[in-house]
Formats: sequence, C-alpha cells, structure tokens
Amino acid sequence: KQDEGTAITRQTEACQICKDAGVILEHAMMRLTLANYFLQFKRNEEAEIEFREAERLAITIPAYPQIAQIRMALAFIYLRKKKTWGKAIHEYEQAATAASIGESLLLYIDSLRMAGATYLKKKDRESAILCWGAAVEKSRQMSKEEIRASTFLDIAAKFIKVLEKNKMHAQAESVENLVLEIGEKFQ
Repeated sequence: KQDEGTAITRQTEACQICKDAGVILEHAMMRLTLANYFLQFKRNEEAEIEFREAERLAITIPAYPQIAQIRMALAFIYLRKKKTWGKAIHEYEQAATAASIGESLLLYIDSLRMAGATYLKKKDRESAILCWGAAVEKSRQMSKEEIRASTFLDIAAKFIKVLEKNKMHAQAESVENLVLEIGEKFQ
C-alpha cells in the first residue's frame, strides 16, 4: 500500500506520460485512477476535478463505457456528501445513458440499480421502480456469464420487495417469473 504522496505523485507522472504520448484513452484512464486515489484519501474536491478531466478526455474519443464508469464514480462523491442525492441520481442516469450507447449491459444495469437505490433514499419509490424495472427488463439480453457477473439478482430482489410494499402484487409476480425464466435459460 502506497502512502498518499507517493501514490498521487506517481499517478500524476503517469498522466503526464500519456498526455505527452497523445494516447487519449489511456490518459483518461490514468486520470480516472488519479481521481480514485484522491477519493481513497478523502480529497473529494480534487477527485471531482480529475473525474471531470477524465470524462472530458473520454468524450473526445468517444469511449462510452469509460464515461459510464466515470459518471458512476462522480455519483459516489455526491453520495458521500449525503444531501446531494439529486446530483448522484443525475450522474447514475447519465452513466446508464453512456453505458447504453456504449452497449455495456453490466454498467447499464448497475447504474440503474444505484439510481434506484438512491431514489429510495429520497423516498421516491415510483422512480426507484422505474429504474429497477428498466434494469430487470434489459437483463433479458444478457448472457449467462453477464448474469453471473451482474447485480441482476440484487436488483430483482429489491424490486420485488418495493413492488410488494406498494401492493403491486401482479408486477412483483411478473418480476419473480422473469427471474425464474432467466434462471431456467441458463441451466
């Protein structure tokens, strides 16, 4: 484990090497890593600056899965601040859009899972239901390996629980049937 100063210095040097070499995607990923170091050391403002720079670089390519990852990381910063849930939701929804354009089902589903969970923190069950419903529906397109690597079962369980709590029993049963259908597809 590196100390704070060494980690940030080395990562800043890596960013400069990528910039000098003109390798934009690698530069974006080095900025993302630098931002994550800042997060690790609880330097949120500097992390946000680096995430935004990583996003700016990724947009120029465009590298949509990486943009989705960056947006999810930005949302995490807002979740840390607790009272900025609306900003976190916005970042998760932007991450889902980027993931969809970049055809990354795993990032799409995970972005919507987190947006739904954040909506629940705001006591907005309807929006949580919409997010989780879209995520569960999209999981029909996933391969066996993607289902195993995804947060699908977590989303489905939370989704069913919220539907039941809101007396939406037919919808909860429909999601349960979808889970069974997807499970049978891979046996």
